[in-house]
Amino acid sequence: MSESFSLNLVPGSLDLDRTLASGQVFRWKRLGPHDWTGPLDGAAVRLALASPGSLRVRHPRGEAARAAVEEFLRLDADLAGIHQELCRRDSRLEPLFRKHQGLRLLRQEPVECLLSFVCAVVTNIPRISMSLDEVCRAFGAEAGEGVWLWPALEVLAAVEPEALRVGGLEFRCRSLSRAARALLERGGEDYLRALRRLSYEEAFAELVTLPHVGPKVADCVLLFALGFDEAFPLDTHTWRAACRLYGEPGEALSPRRYLEMSRRLRRRLGPRAGWAQQYLFFDSLEVGRRPVQKRADPADNPEVSRPPGG
Repeated sequence: MSESFSLNLVPGSLDLDRTLASGQVFRWKRLGPHDWTGPLDGAAVRLALASPGSLRVRHPRGEAARAAVEEFLRLDADLAGIHQELCRRDSRLEPLFRKHQGLRLLRQEPVECLLSFVCAVVTNIPRISMSLDEVCRAFGAEAGEGVWLWPALEVLAAVEPEALRVGGLEFRCRSLSRAARALLERGGEDYLRALRRLSYEEAFAELVTLPHVGPKVADCVLLFALGFDEAFPLDTHTWRAACRLYGEPGEALSPRRYLEMSRRLRRRLGPRAGWAQQYLFFDSLEVGRRPVQKRADPADNPEVSRPPGG
């Protein structure tokens, strides 16, 4: 049976809905307003905001899971201070921070983070979530409350690629298989955690030598799992935003331009550039979720369609 405990928060410093639905993680489920469940520290955990200044946690290990929850939500990071630092570098970011208050970067398990983003190529967040859930149901362990744990790396590396073709994973099953096998050969989680001792440039250069790990996937792992806050993953959403702010609007994304823009963003926004990226990305998601308003059709309104003098 899960035990509950509470974490005190700076009011307004955590919005679970924004943080857990912002494309950083894919296997957390919303149970109600500010109430979520997902995998954490080898078990199913439930997080609920009892008030703006109090987070209620339910975990099988109770208080023993406190440090894991704090690390996952990065509660040691001063959100207000990060916003101030980034606004000093570019005041145009301030409206985003006000609009999406409480959006935080997460600190994930590096193996699941890397393999999840390998599977996230050329698809959308709901489809990624479905595919990864099916992978976990097929090869992971049930943790309760509808939550399944990420499969052991040894298991994913051992199965044939076609066996991973579940939940609409399709061609990405081969990417997952090759990446898992290469990661296991290099030492798995220990290999990834050791990258934290390198500079951003060194860690990035190492990650992109893994099969199916391009610049964007590498930056996602560096930012969401390994603590490189300067990493700025660029996809179609953040590329357009970055070009509007710091480049030439309409410029096409290519591998060379990715690296050029990445250097430009890190110079401009500094060691917290990745936080700005997450706000820009989440804002683009919100824009995409808005219902498209139907263009007014004169035929729907006789008064409008009537010609002058008619």
